[in-house]
Amino acid sequence: MADLQVLVENFTVISFGLMAGIYFVFSNTIMKALSNVEENQAAQTMSQINSCILNPIFFLLFWGSAAGSCIVVFLSFHNDFSLAVLVGAVIFLIGSTVVTLVVNVPLNNRLQTAVLNSVSMLDVWPKYMNSWNSWNNVRTVSSGLAFILLVISI
Repeated sequence: MADLQVLVENFTVISFGLMAGIYFVFSNTIMKALSNVEENQAAQTMSQINSCILNPIFFLLFWGSAAGSCIVVFLSFHNDFSLAVLVGAVIFLIGSTVVTLVVNVPLNNRLQTAVLNSVSMLDVWPKYMNSWNSWNNVRTVSSGLAFILLVISI
């Protein structure tokens, strides 16, 4: 059982770091590059990125990190309690998983609908980009902080 716990904890720490990295790359690079492109082209490109990222590896990482959060919280209450692990896991669940599902995915879906319906992006893209970037920054910081908390605790 101890080996399984170590495996889950290690996977969770690594997945938090990888998710933080993915979010960071979007904030630091991808969205900045798209801000220099004409609105319709930027929206179409982002829509393609959103489709491409939905793949088995990303799903394993996204849902695995969420499940890992829940498991390490459970383990922290049933084994050696760690406030840092508990706080890190909760920060990750809310700041990454919940924000993604409640904010970023609906934004992506609305963008996809606008792109498919050939709506002009002059108004749509700037609003999408500002909102998406703000919430992606929340995901980046939350995942990074959660990663640090777990690294120093596990």
